[in-house]
Amino acid sequence: LTNMRWLELQGNHIKELPEIIKNLKKLEILDVSENLLTQFPLGVAQLTKLQKLYFYKNQFQAYPDVPSQLKKPEDVFDWGNPYCS
Repeated sequence: LTNMRWLELQGNHIKELPEIIKNLKKLEILDVSENLLTQFPLGVAQLTKLQKLYFYKNQFQAYPDVPSQLKKPEDVFDWGNPYCS
């Protein structure tokens, strides 16, 4: 798992991600869209290789902390969360 570069968990009714996600140091794309997430574990902000983050259609009430290298709007896909309305 430590060499994983793409993790797609879209549409699985996930309510939270495990802290162990921080161990996926080579992860470049994370798709957790269409779940029931309200926040990210602190480990997501430590994913320094992440290039794309998809978390649209979840239950985030406020914009979450995302890795600092994701500065461009085209790097983060967040529409459809309550804070977007």
